[in-house]
Amino acid sequence: MAGAVVVSGVGILIHNRFDLSANYTQVKAQITSVEVDCFIKNRRGKIVDKRTNELTYMSCELGPIAAHRHGYNKHDIKKCAKVTYDYVSPVDDNYYSGEFTRTGNVDAYVAGKEIPVYAHRENPKDSRTGIGNI
Repeated sequence: MAGAVVVSGVGILIHNRFDLSANYTQVKAQITSVEVDCFIKNRRGKIVDKRTNELTYMSCELGPIAAHRHGYNKHDIKKCAKVTYDYVSPVDDNYYSGEFTRTGNVDAYVAGKEIPVYAHRENPKDSRTGIGNI
């Protein structure tokens, strides 16, 4: 069963890379805003919303308080950034906005920074970031 998961994951990765190369063109974009929240998670568990059972996001100032209260330590506090960017579509030379979410080391994302994104070759409103962090 584990082998099937690996093969499926590789198949999805190959499909995504093919889709990017076949249908998208790499363009430069500029980050317009970055919203950073924190969540608490480690190998043994995570803090979730009791109503939804989904991961709980909070301001990073509250992270240490929540971690301590629930028996986690400061290393279990992770950052998540919602990044908004503007790009010019190669289809019609107009500006459009896109967004992505990343976890981990999000300090590299700052407003005004130029990043590569992929703009769709036919739909000017469609864009993607590359696979993984930029």
